[in-house]
Amino acid sequence: MGGYSLIATVAILTIAILPLIWITINLNMGTQTKLISTFQELKKMIQNRDQEDIEIIDNSINWTNNTEFTIQIRNIGKVGIHYKDFKYISIIIDYKSSNLRRIRYIPFIQYNTPEYWEVLSVYTEGYNKELANPYNQLNNTYTGIWDPKEIIVIKIHLDPAYPIDNSSTYSIIFSTPKGSYDIYRGVYQ
Repeated sequence: MGGYSLIATVAILTIAILPLIWITINLNMGTQTKLISTFQELKKMIQNRDQEDIEIIDNSINWTNNTEFTIQIRNIGKVGIHYKDFKYISIIIDYKSSNLRRIRYIPFIQYNTPEYWEVLSVYTEGYNKELANPYNQLNNTYTGIWDPKEIIVIKIHLDPAYPIDNSSTYSIIFSTPKGSYDIYRGVYQ
């Protein structure tokens, strides 16, 4: 009788455990499918980002005063960036004002806000002008393409109520619409 109890117990446990194993396998396969899909999307983003790349030119920061400065950024990627997409470029600055740390997102040309950035000029190194797809701003409409090897000179306006402190270290992050970015660190003098 002891043998039958053991067999019955094993049979009952097997019947109870098999559905759990089946559910676990199906959940894992569903999760794996989602993971694979996510990694495929990530791979596409990385491949697209690899086509787009920029660099902040060292020593190109020129502070006009303690709330405005210009900076030069070179397109070192393989593709151009449409000027109409500049509103999707992210500029973040981290600095101190009145000894308090401020981290600010700076939008592209928002005239109703005290903080914004604007394009002053675009040129191809060695030519002092654009060679193709020139930048044009007319009635808040932007046309043209920031082509590979071109340099843009932008002006960043900080909120005048929060000027950068003397001798403050600062960081600037410039990120393209597809996620290519560069970081510049300096000291305000």
